[in-house]
Amino acid sequence: MQRFAHDNLKERRTELGLSQTHVAFAIGRSFETYRLYEQGKYAPNAKVLPALANALDCRVEDFFTEVETDGQA
Repeated sequence: MQRFAHDNLKERRTELGLSQTHVAFAIGRSFETYRLYEQGKYAPNAKVLPALANALDCRVEDFFTEVETDGQA
């Protein structure tokens, strides 16, 4: 199973030297919404993910990480 890795989002943004405001504008979201993405309090939907990848010059897959499960459904 995969989950949105908000730490990857922040790490990539800081690698590029971009502000949260810059990325928020580039993806057409408010600063507050983008901030919540980075804090892991809210995950971007499928429509926002390609815009994030474009703004941060990476792949959508880079925003996800594998989560171990205990084998129960």
